[in-house]
Amino acid sequence: MTTDMMLRDAFAALLDSAGTMAAVRAEESGEGNAALATAIDESGFLDALVPEEQGGAGLTPSALYPLVELCGARLTPYPFAETMIVRALMCGHEGVPEGAVTFAAGVLPPLSLGAGHALMLEQGKAVFARVAATQRDGFGLQQAELASDTTPAGFDADPVALGAMVSAALMVGAMQSVTEIALTHANDRQQFGRPLGKFQAIQHQLAVMAEHVALARMASAAAFSGDMTRPDHWRIGVAKTLANEAADTVCALAHGILGAMGITQEHDLHHYTRRLKRWQLSFGSASYWSRELATHRLDSADDTVDFLRGKAA
Repeated sequence: MTTDMMLRDAFAALLDSAGTMAAVRAEESGEGNAALATAIDESGFLDALVPEEQGGAGLTPSALYPLVELCGARLTPYPFAETMIVRALMCGHEGVPEGAVTFAAGVLPPLSLGAGHALMLEQGKAVFARVAATQRDGFGLQQAELASDTTPAGFDADPVALGAMVSAALMVGAMQSVTEIALTHANDRQQFGRPLGKFQAIQHQLAVMAEHVALARMASAAAFSGDMTRPDHWRIGVAKTLANEAADTVCALAHGILGAMGITQEHDLHHYTRRLKRWQLSFGSASYWSRELATHRLDSADDTVDFLRGKAA
């Protein structure tokens, strides 16, 4: 068993012990779930990106990716990746707030359980702002409100790009779960004397969903191969664009396969699709990142083939 698999299995066991879906439902009902936040805080995972000489595990961003995807697959209501990244960036700096941290840019992401501060840009500089819960949005998710007073972070960071990178990975995990939900339903649900999954049209839809998830996963994993202090905007832009576009197809096909059952309160599907739609709005839409990618291409003197070869290197 590889180290990456061992890390993923250990983190999956942690989330299972804290009852992630129960925490999601508790958060939406306003009850909260301190057990999940405490379990993650005490696990040691949050310092995994911190260098070993400073008390961490010295993991690379690539090793972090499977854990972030798993958070998306479980809809973990905690800013796990964001806090890990900030702890790695803040090494050697003073005055950085303790506890969980999220990212903020433009349309604020839903308020994650336990997040007390948000890393954001203010006049081009990275700062921390205190966050507090406010009203729920149209997706039924708890919104965050930023305090007007901010604290300089003391280090360079790009919370927009980092937030897009994390969002894309979370979306991949959530879309994988949506695909599995649709597949299970298609195999279990009987129609005209046989499972839905035996109908060619349903098989085609499931294959299309799996194709979109696989493509988005490849792009998202590549976005985690860079340096967190200098995130690769090209790879992040590709990842967020593909994840946003895939979410439209995956959500639509899954709800088509499950029918009315998928929107009932008792079923888990709507928890995933509502969050996927919300993540699409966070840290840049598909059109925003498409324009960014087009700008990179137009600014290059290379022809398209050489430009893409250079980006793939």
